[in-house]
Amino acid sequence: MSVPMFINLDYPQQCREIREYFRNNGAQLGEEPNQKGLEADMTDLISACEVCFKMSESEAETTFNGLLSILLYTDIPEQTVVFCRKLESAPSTKMQEVAFNVLYNFYEGLSEEIPHRVDVYCSLIRLAGITKSLSEIFTDVTPIKDWMERVNCPKEKMREVFRVLHKELLDCQLSDLALKVMYELLNTYSEQDAKDAKTDAERCITACLADKNTFLMDHLLPLKPIKALEGSPIHSLLKIFVYEKLAAYQEFYLKNQAFVDGLGLSHDDNVNKMRLLTFMLMAESEKELAFEDIERELEVKDVEAFALTALKTKLVSAKINHITKKVIVISTMHRTFDKREWEQLRDTLKSWFDRLSIVEESTSKLMEDQFRLTNM
Repeated sequence: MSVPMFINLDYPQQCREIREYFRNNGAQLGEEPNQKGLEADMTDLISACEVCFKMSESEAETTFNGLLSILLYTDIPEQTVVFCRKLESAPSTKMQEVAFNVLYNFYEGLSEEIPHRVDVYCSLIRLAGITKSLSEIFTDVTPIKDWMERVNCPKEKMREVFRVLHKELLDCQLSDLALKVMYELLNTYSEQDAKDAKTDAERCITACLADKNTFLMDHLLPLKPIKALEGSPIHSLLKIFVYEKLAAYQEFYLKNQAFVDGLGLSHDDNVNKMRLLTFMLMAESEKELAFEDIERELEVKDVEAFALTALKTKLVSAKINHITKKVIVISTMHRTFDKREWEQLRDTLKSWFDRLSIVEESTSKLMEDQFRLTNM
């Protein structure tokens, strides 16, 4: 059977052709178009469009795109949502790829200002996660955030987009991007509705603690939904990872083992992360760290092996002096960036500025002297 193109400007005729094609492929549809008009006819066709999954990939994609061309013309939100759900239900890997291609065409074909474009985007993200195509349509949260703000997307819709993105990014092991998306999600809440974000805030904290590459978490504390958790065990746990040393975590875990395990967190992984965070804190205050102090604070036996592991993270830059049994700190990242760190940054920048001013004055004087010599 040849595959009709189903693309013309006579949309009622196009519906009739698709209806006949659906019937030929086993769909339970009447021979005549719905007498209530084009919109009702499209409702019938979309309700039966899963028949496309019984076709070859090329037939299915062509037929879906035919329906898509009419949907772009009729622009009915209810039909859009149903159509997206049908595509998300694709039963096989090949058909999921077809569905992804069709949804991508749909998303690109809709004007930015159309409200239900967000629904299409959510379905596209879910299919992208299934087909491992997420990197093809998402690389940074900023353009998506800017688009939704530009078209005055309702807060709840924005949150739905961020939640879908967060889930699929985590499933695709793109934890860095997932955490950025979750940060933007929590940023959509104000003091008035921050308590409504309890689940999202807890999920954000858990994801940060579980991610082996996330060490700096002080930026989460000012977020309204995180602040709304103050006094809860999970907020206390977060503060330990932001401010405290390994001993504080060990004490917390001893009293709250069931809670930590219930979050799905690995105690061993938590201990390893807290060792690195404790090492950073020690390196902030001392430029020479004795092996015995590291061994005591971090509860490690092989200090050199730990130090080498810590240096690979690039959180701390240091040298190991085997003779004196000390770690010589060159530089370290700060676990928190508060008023003291801002003051240090200000003083550093001022010092650089003063030095540059001296260099500029010296250069100007040399140029003036050179000019005088050449014109004598």
